[in-house]
Amino acid sequence: MGTVLNDQRWLDMCNKYESDWSSMAKDLFGLTFTDSQLQIIKLAQDGELGRNSVKEDDISDDSLIAIVLCHVLTKPKSLALVVSYMPNVISFTVFSAMKPHWLAAVSKYPWLEQYFRLTSKEFYERENKIYWGSKVIRGHVESVAGYYSENMLCIVFTPSISQAVIESVAASFSGESENMLLI
Repeated sequence: MGTVLNDQRWLDMCNKYESDWSSMAKDLFGLTFTDSQLQIIKLAQDGELGRNSVKEDDISDDSLIAIVLCHVLTKPKSLALVVSYMPNVISFTVFSAMKPHWLAAVSKYPWLEQYFRLTSKEFYERENKIYWGSKVIRGHVESVAGYYSENMLCIVFTPSISQAVIESVAASFSGESENMLLI
């Protein structure tokens, strides 16, 4: 099967969408967003979230899913971690809600399914599962330690997460930008 990194179709898709996640979300997943959601998506796309906090009411499940899918699909060997004190509940919510959007993307680009896989607990590139994908992890210092990537995005559900966990997540960023969304 090989890696997606060598597939010209993926390279063309990345060239088209890596700087325009809102168009990717519209074209591949059929999603549209409010202006405030588009601002958050743009910050995530550009790796400029910093430690941006948003109220849960200001960001929809669809915009979170679009951010995760666009991040993983357009950034080689990227990680998108969702940190929560209740990982099983959040995992079910995120990946169940992701399924129709993933199926829409696969209907437009059927070859994506050859390289990426969505399960009930994670979304990943098949050849690089350990370090290219998305997963939900428990919000404890021990659970978040050891994750790192130059292309890392963390979405942290803050009501149940301690400052020590947030600092541990921040310490795991190895790229120049700290791309963390606190909800």
